[in-house]
Amino acid sequence: AIDPIEVFVDGPYGSPSSSIYKVSHAVLVGAGIGVTPFASILQSVMQRYREAKLPCPHCHIASCVMMPATLKKLRKLDFIWVNRDVSHFEWFLELLASLESEQNLPGGAMEKFLRLQLYNTGDIPLEKSLPLVSSIRPGRPDWDKVFSSIRRDYSNQQKVCVFYCGPPALAN
Repeated sequence: AIDPIEVFVDGPYGSPSSSIYKVSHAVLVGAGIGVTPFASILQSVMQRYREAKLPCPHCHIASCVMMPATLKKLRKLDFIWVNRDVSHFEWFLELLASLESEQNLPGGAMEKFLRLQLYNTGDIPLEKSLPLVSSIRPGRPDWDKVFSSIRRDYSNQQKVCVFYCGPPALAN
């Protein structure tokens, strides 16, 4: 008989995620299915903020817990998703809705941390029962306005880093 092997998996370790915790303000731009690596990143960020709010195992007071080293620098995250395929919105909207509701809780771990901008470029109407469907804007983003808004709203940030995953045409 072969002894079972215990395996531990950690990540994500793709190129977009390698630097995200080294900047104070990250802008994640996903286009279409290019959103996939950002789903893992957003889940990871959310989990790290939740863990930072856990009470101290010694004194059981939440305020004595320090922010983990991986989150000390990252203070703001903009997530922009441009998508024409309605089915792609469906699988990811529940995670985004949970992130948004988490940050809207007073004293919540992610309070005012994440800003979502979702765009539907397709002609097919979205299912009204989907979470966040009212937050999805029709058409393509006006990139000058998007980045001007980020600059205006977060002018106190020293550096904003943009991470992109999607078709090369949009990257240009």
